[in-house]
Amino acid sequence: MNTRLSFLLFGLVFLSNTACAENINTWMVTDNKINVVVTVAFVVLSIMAVWLFRIETRLGKIERQSAQTKS
Repeated sequence: MNTRLSFLLFGLVFLSNTACAENINTWMVTDNKINVVVTVAFVVLSIMAVWLFRIETRLGKIERQSAQTKS
């Protein structure tokens, strides 16, 4: 997808969400759905953190092996 088009779509979505943010916030708090959103965001970010940590440890291992073979 074109970068300009993606920025335009992101801007439109952001503006449309801020236009009705007050109603969404009231709706989510009254139905206790904000807790679900926070929980899902926490799980997704936790999985990403673990995944990035594993990549970092693998890269460190590869770098150490590369340094040993060069010397």
